[in-house]
Amino acid sequence: MSYPFVITITVTAGDIEYGVRESCSRCPVALATRRRFPGHSVSSGMIGVGIMKGPEWDDARAMWYECTRELLAFMDAFDNGDPVAPRSFTLRRKYKY
Repeated sequence: MSYPFVITITVTAGDIEYGVRESCSRCPVALATRRRFPGHSVSSGMIGVGIMKGPEWDDARAMWYECTRELLAFMDAFDNGDPVAPRSFTLRRKYKY
């Protein structure tokens, strides 16, 4: 699969409600990214947002996108239990994590 250079993900109220704190694969950002790329595994964290076709995760096979400061702040606030609101983020692909 060819991944776009720039993606926009939209974190919804449902993603926030059902997201799991401190989970790289079940946080609101991962849920929103998985909705954007059905059938893919997703990992999100300080190194970026990784997307990979299939259920078994492998860092080397994943396509990684850089986290903006705003996205990092959103993930940090969510993990700390601070209030966050639905919003969209635009991410650029990077070549290595």
